[in-house]
Amino acid sequence: MDIAAEAWIDELASVYYNDGNENFTEEIISETAYELIKIIVTDLDLDGDHDILGATYAINDIRWWENSLYDVSFGGIPVSGNAPLTVEFTDSTYLANPINQHAWDFNNDGTIDSYVQNTSWIYVKPWIYSVSLEVQTDSLTKKIVYQDYISVGPFVSIEEMGKQTSKTISNLKNYPNPFISEPL
Repeated sequence: MDIAAEAWIDELASVYYNDGNENFTEEIISETAYELIKIIVTDLDLDGDHDILGATYAINDIRWWENSLYDVSFGGIPVSGNAPLTVEFTDSTYLANPINQHAWDFNNDGTIDSYVQNTSWIYVKPWIYSVSLEVQTDSLTKKIVYQDYISVGPFVSIEEMGKQTSKTISNLKNYPNPFISEPL
């Protein structure tokens, strides 16, 4: 466990990071936290890591310190197309400590598909796929899932759809016309 602390008189807000052996390293997150009376550790932006929310006494101020030590993210190119679709994945994760392992699940089925940091995957079946990446350091494991991230079709182009429609329309016969009650 890490420690979030406030020094009311000194106007400081700090986090003490535990290295796993109960040795703590202080990081000052604010030197202007005047009369900070309450801090809450919560995932305020729902990005999977702990942020700090603080309230001050005299100036009726609420502050938010977003956790920037842990940012697990990635990108894929392209994110849609017809099967078979080859997607190049690039890990853009930032962690304070070196990453020991990357674990990719390209269809979010619970099976690790790759342990390579930057990799590619071929999607052979049409579907909309969620993708997850889990990274590990000596003391931390973080995971992110991008829901419905990759769309694999067969997709029909507008030009192709127009060709299909005109073939269908040219085969229609409308005689006698059902919209006219009497012959002309």
